[in-house]
Order: sequence, then structure tokens, then C-alpha cells
Amino acid sequence: MTDKVKISIIIPTRSRAAYLKGCLQSVLIAAKAAECPVEIIVADNASSDDTQSVVAGFNSPLITCFRQPERVSMRQNFEDGLTHSTGSHVMFIGDDDGILPNGLRLLYALIAAHDPDVVKWRKLNFKWPNDAEQIPGHLVIRYMKLSGKVSQINHKALLAKFFQGTHRDYSDGAGIYHGCISRRLIDKVKAASQGSYFWCSMPDVYTSVANLLATDRDILKIDRPISLPGASPRSTGDSAVRMATKGDAGKDSDMNKYIREAKNDPYRSHVPDECMSIQLHLLAALELACKMQDVPFAINHKSWEKVIASELSGFAPEMVTPCMEGAKMLLGDLELTTAAPEGQKNTPASLARQAQSDMANAPQILNHRMSKTTISGGEHMAGIVKAAQFVDDLVGNEDLQKALHPPAAIRGILRIRKKLRQLDPSLLS
Repeated sequence: MTDKVKISIIIPTRSRAAYLKGCLQSVLIAAKAAECPVEIIVADNASSDDTQSVVAGFNSPLITCFRQPERVSMRQNFEDGLTHSTGSHVMFIGDDDGILPNGLRLLYALIAAHDPDVVKWRKLNFKWPNDAEQIPGHLVIRYMKLSGKVSQINHKALLAKFFQGTHRDYSDGAGIYHGCISRRLIDKVKAASQGSYFWCSMPDVYTSVANLLATDRDILKIDRPISLPGASPRSTGDSAVRMATKGDAGKDSDMNKYIREAKNDPYRSHVPDECMSIQLHLLAALELACKMQDVPFAINHKSWEKVIASELSGFAPEMVTPCMEGAKMLLGDLELTTAAPEGQKNTPASLARQAQSDMANAPQILNHRMSKTTISGGEHMAGIVKAAQFVDDLVGNEDLQKALHPPAAIRGILRIRKKLRQLDPSLLS
């Protein structure tokens, strides 16, 4: 099947031309190294900046860009981006994300060797520099997650985790966002979903469970990064966190526009768009996907109540109400205790704020700990292209044979730790 493999990279974007430029640079570098055809689809959701001129400036035959005549929902823009693609395998990334220089080369080798419906990989999250808050670009390397091991995950066992509420978050599923899905599985999901692949206001959340329900093949996973998710000061995810934790004080215009556009989209779930609970949107997506694919929605209510209560414990009081409305629709009449248990006041949001504070007050550093190294500031952390190159070099993706046949896990981890410790911090200046 190797002569039939073509990878489509779809990049939804809206008025973030500066970040999109770096994203496209990284994808084009990866496409050049790939050993199969690659197409890049830019889905421009009626940008009001110079997005079109940035795309045109690359003058690349690999890039196809279409522009929505007026703003549409995120879901609709994702769907239209998929419609413009022609690849046998599809991956979505954000406009502030990147792909490692040898990422597509590695991805193609995995597809050629295993013919999977779903490919997952370990993700490192790059924080773009935030000049306004004096926070440098930074990246956290967790060695234990980068052994290079290639494994098959039983799709039925993974699906059971979602029904039982023992999952970590939606990224545990079979998502197309920073994951790769075969066209045959996409078509199977569409056929069962009234002809639309994406549903709900958070399309990446929906596909993580819809694909998992539809596939009859185990999931291929590699403990090695292929793409590099980025979080910029304009990130939609960060906007949602600000709104959830700060309430009205965190409501910015971008997030309000996102909510208004989602309300006008008929491909919806039961959860109010004002609800910032990702876990509730995931539960609603699971319910909808089960209905579409005629699968019993047999969840563990008590476990899911705990999952949702834990997430809401970090929310501003006024942001809990729309979430409770959604919870009652999905779980029935219930009382959720959303206060954080004593001694557990460090919510993910508060920990993230503390980490940002630490970065803002720290010089350029390589901060080594037992299980991770934090790299902050310097040339390598200046943007997504250089950060992607740094990670690619660190994990050794260039040597494809070693990438596909890594040494024992502990040896791979020790090699990464050694490479990080050999870095002279002055080289990052």
C-alpha cells in the first residue's frame, strides 16, 4: 500500500498570521523530508489580517488555501478543511503548532509498516514567548515518555476507559488533532454521522471518541514526538482556561466570538457553549457518537461525576452554572460537590499560572529534575520552527532505523537525559 499513501496536513486558522508563518515553515521542512506525497490545506476562517499574503509568500505547490467568505464555527471550518483534502491519511494541527523536521518521514514509515487506522504519538507542548508578560518560550521534556517504544493499543480496552470514566482527558482517545487518521476510518465515521465527520463545538474532542467507536483495528502508538503542539498568547485553549478560572474577568472577544459562532452551528451536543468544561464536552461527544453509531451509552455515572467535579473545582463560581446545566442533561439530577478537597488546592490552572510566574522571573535556564528538564528562553525556544528542530535532534528522529527500532526503554531515556545535560546553556543565548 506504500505507493498509495498521501498525507494531508490541515491547518485551520483565523487572524494569526504571525504564528501561521512559523507553522507553515515547519510543515514544509517536514514535507521535504517525507518519503511520500504531502499536501497542506490552510482553512482560513475569514481572517482579517495578512493571512492570505503570508500563505501566498511561500509560493509552494504543496499548499492549498481556501478562505471562508465570512466567519463560520470552528467545527464548520474543520469540516470544510477536510473536504478540501485528498490524502489517504489526515492530520490536523493548529496555526501555532509545528511538525518536527523528520516527523512526516517517521509517520510514513509507521503507516507503511503497520497500515493502521489511527496513529498516536507522544506530545510535547511548546509555549510560545509572551513578550507582553515577559515570559520566554519554553518546553518541558519528560524523559519517561520519550523511550521511542512502538506499541499497539487495544481499541476496545481504550474505549472502556472512556465509558468507565478512568481516562485522563480526551487526548487519550483516537483524535485527528495531532494524530493521524486513515481516510477509510474517516469515511466510516462520516457514513454513520449524517455525512459530517465533525460534530459538537469542540471538533477535536468529538473525533477522539467517534474514531474510537468506529475503528475495528488496534491503535498504533509511538513514544516519540512527530508534531509539536504550540500554545501562543492567542491560543483558543488558553482563552478557555482564562474564562473558566477567572470568570467574567477572563472573557475576551475571541472566546465570545467562538461561543456565538458555535451557537449558530446545527451540529451540536447537549452541552451549552458557555460551558468551559472539556470533560463535559467529551461526555456529550461520547453520548452523541454512541447515538450516531448505534452503540449503548453505558457509562459509569459515579466515576464520571467525580471526573467532572474534579475539573469544576478549579473554575470561577459564575462559570460553574452553565457546566451544571450540561451535567444534569447528561447525568440526570445530581449534586456535584465542586469545592477542591482539603490539601488539593493546586488545580491544573493554578499550577500553570505558577509555572508561568516561575518562567517570567527566571533567566534563560536548563532546569534539570529527576523526571524532566525545563528549557526556557534562548534561540532554540524563540519560535516553533527552532523548537521543532531542537526536539527532533533531541529524540534522534533523523536516524529512521533507530527511531523505528529503539534500544531498550531505559537506554533511550538515559540517552536523552545525557544529551540534555551535555547542552551548554550558553549555546541557547
